[in-house]
Amino acid sequence: MAYYYARLKDQFSGVSPIPVVTDVTNADKSIHEGLELAVTAHLPLDLEWQNNLLIKHFRLDNDATFGNTRIPGIQKSLLHGELMYRKNGFYIGPTYEISQQRYAVDFAETLYADSYAIFGLKVGQKVNEHWSWFLEGRNLADRRYAATTDVLKVFDPTSDRPFSPGDGRSAYAGVTWYY
Repeated sequence: MAYYYARLKDQFSGVSPIPVVTDVTNADKSIHEGLELAVTAHLPLDLEWQNNLLIKHFRLDNDATFGNTRIPGIQKSLLHGELMYRKNGFYIGPTYEISQQRYAVDFAETLYADSYAIFGLKVGQKVNEHWSWFLEGRNLADRRYAATTDVLKVFDPTSDRPFSPGDGRSAYAGVTWYY
């Protein structure tokens, strides 16, 4: 578990006046506060449950234009986890990533990125001290979601397209050699 709290002055703030262009300015004062939690539980039947939760509260501090609004483009919370069956170097199980709340994309808080949940499946094995392999499927339901966003001052529906889509259904495979 880790808790952090920082008061920043003249923080760099990237704002997109138009898509794919970023102006860097300074936010006069901001506060970054958060909590990071990681838990691993060893359960019966050779199951291992891992969760990582990030909770973030980043906001401006009495900004002349936007007051004490949250800094846009940053998820309030993000949960990563997996439940793996593990035995003799072999593992298999579901994975998940959940962004639990929508979050603002612009400082004026007129446009939001939606919450989402994606699920996957991992399988792999450590064959010996030098070799391992893995297969992983991600976003198996092929859910459409915004993985990241541009940060805007105020959303302009006639020109702004601030969402960067997350990967659709995908598969990965690989081998690892340890020396």
